[in-house]
Amino acid sequence: MSYRGGILSKFAPIANLPPGNYSVSVNASGFAPYNADKVVVEVGRETSLDVGVGLQGSTNTVQVTAEAPVINTTQQDFSSNVNQTTINESPINGRRWSNFAILTPGAVPDGTFGLISFRGISGLLNNNTVDGGDNNQAFFAEERGRTRIPYVISQASIREFQVNTSSYSAEYGRSAGGVTNAVTKSGTNQFHGSGFLYDRNNKWGTRNPLAFNSVQTSPGVFDNVPIKPVDVRYQFGGTIGGPIKKDKAFFFFSYDQQRRNFPGLSRFTQANFLNTADTCLLTTALGTQTSNALCPGLVTGSSRGTPAATNALTTGKGLTAAQVNTALGFLNSISGTQKAAKGVSRANTISTRGSAAQRRKASPPQPMNRPQAISPATIRRNSPLAASGEKR
Repeated sequence: MSYRGGILSKFAPIANLPPGNYSVSVNASGFAPYNADKVVVEVGRETSLDVGVGLQGSTNTVQVTAEAPVINTTQQDFSSNVNQTTINESPINGRRWSNFAILTPGAVPDGTFGLISFRGISGLLNNNTVDGGDNNQAFFAEERGRTRIPYVISQASIREFQVNTSSYSAEYGRSAGGVTNAVTKSGTNQFHGSGFLYDRNNKWGTRNPLAFNSVQTSPGVFDNVPIKPVDVRYQFGGTIGGPIKKDKAFFFFSYDQQRRNFPGLSRFTQANFLNTADTCLLTTALGTQTSNALCPGLVTGSSRGTPAATNALTTGKGLTAAQVNTALGFLNSISGTQKAAKGVSRANTISTRGSAAQRRKASPPQPMNRPQAISPATIRRNSPLAASGEKR
């Protein structure tokens, strides 16, 4: 699987390189050394490098900027890469890294639940891989964790990812839509860490103009007052990585958690609805015909028609005033702020990587020496609180 990148040159290809910036040196007996710095290697792509060596005694200087090529001339696929800068700097609500795929050409939302359609094909026909491994939820045909709050891989642990829209290599397969090919971060010879906390609190925002609560001021009389219910969302976590054995083995750990508490708010579409109860009609003896003369003071919205009209179909209901007030109080109690389930989501990622390099003297036409990367072993744990819809 090409979940990593590589460098193509006229001497030999170098494969299975983690994404990043590299320095390339070519030395051969009788020839001047060749050096190139800041050679960009991206996930799933091949970086072409034209190596020109002169005779010994001459000097070649090559300046390479740390920018990815604008046009990919070595592969036929239609793909876009989302690098570390885009992941870190682009705004996102739920910290689900795969949502950035919507920034690529040919991608549009599929429904309202977070699925993404490529080339108009159903969002259930995509493929998602992380470090070359399967990251699909088999039962629902979606990404692991589906498109709700839970997710398996934290945004903080993604190095970069590639979105293959069409014409991609057969090595990916398993989809009629698009392929999202991600690679996670790795530890280095130095310890590095990061932390983040995002606090979304409506205390710092304005009130919803439609948020009102019905308050009983006296028996059978209600008043609408503005309300600003608690709405809090927290996203926090961190990462740490470093060496296990210098130049040989590394570790990387990330922790990501979200907590949210935003309630539901129920209200009557007619603000004065509870005050329109026809108490006279409800408390008149059962079966007794009512009229505007019998019940003066017509309440707007009642079922007795106009003040001058008599509705022959309207008869008393035989309730007591206490029963009417109790019923209105119940209706009032189920309006306003409602308790909502608090959502909690955790995503932990532990990854270890090792590499071994054998040094030997190289001379053309032998291929250049390069470290052979051992496939990463990634251990992922998803909290049972994150209802991903699958059994782990």
